[in-house]
Amino acid sequence: MAERGFAESGIRKRSERELAWDTQRQLEEARRRALFETGTLARQFAQEWGEGGLPRTTEIPAVRNVRVLWGQPVFQEVGKTYLYELRPEVYKGLIGEKEWEKKAAIQQRKAELVGAEREKRQTQALRKLSL
Repeated sequence: MAERGFAESGIRKRSERELAWDTQRQLEEARRRALFETGTLARQFAQEWGEGGLPRTTEIPAVRNVRVLWGQPVFQEVGKTYLYELRPEVYKGLIGEKEWEKKAAIQQRKAELVGAEREKRQTQALRKLSL
């Protein structure tokens, strides 16, 4: 801009404002997309594994919120936003699909072992009778 004689002109200031506005819009869009995607993944995880594997609220990572100010060399930090938030009343005590499958597999294996033990005892009893 300085080479073209616009170093202190209104055109340069307007151009900087537009650049700052576009940058801010891109940052907000990327933040919203990241928050949506991580929230979706966290809900899917909760549905599959239940609330037992979810981090506590204090362990959830946060994203810094920044604001772009035109004419300023640095961004202004205006707070933090958690990557996702799962309402405790909804997910409290939730047992996910994978957890149910795991419990069912454990119960099935127990039943198999009990059956095998019964069969072993019956075989031993029959051997004693036949001798």
